[in-house]
Formats: sequence, C-alpha cells, structure tokens
Amino acid sequence: SSDSDADSHLGLRGVWSKQKKHYFILTSAGKPVYSRHGSEAHISEYMGILTTILASISSTSDSLQTFSAPPWTFALLSRGPLTLLTASRLPESPAQLTAQLDALYTQILSTLTLTQVSTVFARRESYDLRRLLGGTEIFLDGLADSMTTGNPSILLGAIECVKLRLHHRDAITGTFLRAKSANLLYGLLLAVDAQGEGWESARLVSVIRPRRHSLHPLDLQLVFSMLASSSTFKEVVGSEHWLPICLPKFNPDGFLYAYICFFTPKLVLVLVSPDKNGFFEMQGVKEAFLEECKKKDRSLTVEEGEEAEGGGEIKLKIEKGLTPPTIHHFLYRSKPHVQFFSPALPPPSVASRRDITSIYAKLHSLLHDK
Repeated sequence: SSDSDADSHLGLRGVWSKQKKHYFILTSAGKPVYSRHGSEAHISEYMGILTTILASISSTSDSLQTFSAPPWTFALLSRGPLTLLTASRLPESPAQLTAQLDALYTQILSTLTLTQVSTVFARRESYDLRRLLGGTEIFLDGLADSMTTGNPSILLGAIECVKLRLHHRDAITGTFLRAKSANLLYGLLLAVDAQGEGWESARLVSVIRPRRHSLHPLDLQLVFSMLASSSTFKEVVGSEHWLPICLPKFNPDGFLYAYICFFTPKLVLVLVSPDKNGFFEMQGVKEAFLEECKKKDRSLTVEEGEEAEGGGEIKLKIEKGLTPPTIHHFLYRSKPHVQFFSPALPPPSVASRRDITSIYAKLHSLLHDK
C-alpha cells in the first residue's frame, strides 16, 4: 500500500541519515553513477539537489571545493565528466576528504581506464556509466567502507606491510627474483586477513618491480581492495585467475593483466604483466616460485614477529623522577619505502578503529594542512 511504502521510505531515510559519511559520484549531466548508501530510488531525489548545487557553483567564477554545514563537512572533486562528492561527520579535514575522493575516482579508472571514460562521454554526454561499471560496485563499496571505518593508507599515502625479520623477507624476495620472467612487470606476495590485526584486509609481504617503475601506493591499495571485496578469488585455494586491471597512477589509459593465485586462504600471489596473452607465462612464474621454495625448504606461511609484552604497549625510558608514559598505539611511515607499520590493533570493532583513526587524522591535519 502507499502508506507502507511511505513508512518504508521514511525508515530508509532514517537509516541513511544516521551514516557517518556519504560518497556520491555523478556525471556532468546529472546522471547518478554511485552512492555508498541508500537505494537508487532513494538516492535519486538527493542527486537532483546535488546537481542543482553543482550547476549553481559552475555558473559562477567560484572554485568552491569544500564547505561546511556543521556537523557536516563537504568536499567536491571534478574529474572530466565526473563529479565526486563526500559528506562527512567524522573529524577529517577538507584535504583528507579530497584525497579520499581521488581514491574513488582512481578505483573507477582501474575498471574502465581514462580513455574509455573520456570516449563514452565524448560520444554522449548523458551516458549512464553504470552500464560499464555493472558488477564492480563492490570494489567501490569496499574502498568507501575502508576509508569510513578507519584505514590510514589514503591518509598517509602509504601501504601496510607485514612485520617480518629482514632475513625472512630478503629470502622471499630472492626466491621471487629467481622465478621472474621477461614479461613480469610487478610481482606481489600479500597476506590477506592476517589475524585481523592490520588496518588493511591485505598487507604486503614482498614486492619485485623494475628499477625505474615503483608502484604508487594508491595503485597497490586498489589491488588490496579488489582482493578483499570479492570472495571469488579465494573460493578455491590454488585456483588461478587472469583479469585486466588499470593501475591509474602508473598509466591511466591502458590495461595491464593480473594473474592471481591463493596459495593458502591467507597468502596470495599477484603477478602483473603488460601482455594480455601472458597467462601461461605468469603461471610458469608461479610454478618456478613454488619450485624455488621447495629447493630451499621454505613453507608458504607468513609468521609475523612476536609482539612486545604487555599487549603490544611500549614503555619509554625517560629521566628518573618522572612518571613513564605509555604509548598505546603508533603509526610509523617510512618515506623512502612509502610504507607504514603499526602494532596490533585493539579488538576490531568499527568504533575503536574509527576513534584511533580520528586522532591520527587530527594530528595529520595539524602537521600537513595549510
């Protein structure tokens, strides 16, 4: 009945309004592309309001990109025919929110490439981009949720690595290098859902790359998000997958090809090649890697270093007569390696991680925002 439909609509609106953060993507013609929360029917009315606001801004000389209506902070990002917007009640700065929008835009390009996006809108400004994105919204959802619940990768511009002793990591990397082939561009060994202690659902164990082609943290983040957001890759341990992927910070206009194989439910090999017909070559790299592991009698498990006593807390040594403070948590970012590390997180509740991330966001804003 109409009454029940109205009650349902009001219920959805109540749930929608209680969210801490929203992400929207729409085209210059006002077509909705993506929204993290709410049904398409529910979101359409808000898209109309957003389109009106954006049209008003674009009709003036004002280059408005952020504004506030407490407790909400809004950030806008225009990229060609697409406009991305976020509304957040979390203690994040406009610069931090803009970086998150750039990450979402990069996620779209990883599926479609910049060339494809530009071409379809050059032909038809009112094109519905959801036709091309069909089935890949789970990757946008995974990234959006990660940025909402508290993942410092985007904040720090770095990726999280598994804590290993140096000689263990060097041994893994050496095995990787002996197994590589001519058309292997990047090789990644990742720990997935490793005890749930990290910020990421996937963390870096080892990486090999050409000397002059470093991997941008955001490109790596997209690979992490893809692996975490879809259960298809790890449904059967040992199954092999071959799929096109664009790494926009490396090259936004073309596809590379990723070979994915889970050795165990928590350890995955990702081999990236520019050759679309390179499946069997990458399969050979995997087989060579496994053979090298057997030769060296190395098992395919990742055991992280022991945590410090006292639940991972670190006591500082200071002058006598002063009460020694305790560091309950820290983030360390290695600028040369573009990686970060932190001790084990508290029990993985959304609130606890968000509280910690909010503190880091405030500190980061004080240090870096101008």
